[in-house]
Amino acid sequence: MALTTAIIGGVAGLGSSIAKGVMAKKAGDRQAAELKKEAIELEVVTKERKRRVTREGRRFTGDQTAGIAAAGVEVSGSPLAALVETQTSVREENADIERNFRSDRQRLLTGAEGAKRQGRQALAGGVVSGLGSAASSGTKIAELF
Repeated sequence: MALTTAIIGGVAGLGSSIAKGVMAKKAGDRQAAELKKEAIELEVVTKERKRRVTREGRRFTGDQTAGIAAAGVEVSGSPLAALVETQTSVREENADIERNFRSDRQRLLTGAEGAKRQGRQALAGGVVSGLGSAASSGTKIAELF
């Protein structure tokens, strides 16, 4: 009876520990996949934001140019400076959007790698713990003989 209990305990401990490790690894993989998906979605949103800023900048520059032309003013000096300032502002805003995107994407991808690493470590820990449990049961079984 004691032998059967020791064997069952060893097998159960081994299986339980490994199963917990496998579940933790799967959870880490799911979290990593979700973070990578967010990074891809972020890229799509960022491209659209940059297109919108560029489109609005062009529209505004067109409106400025039309207003200057309608006023009969030559496009030089202050009017030209205003157009250049608008274009510079658009470029700077797009650069800020890109900088923020790169930072956020890196954060997401680093988080994905961390989640995968934690999952792998949990699996390894589960295997080691399970083997320890099996070894302990093996010692108990040996003591019975």
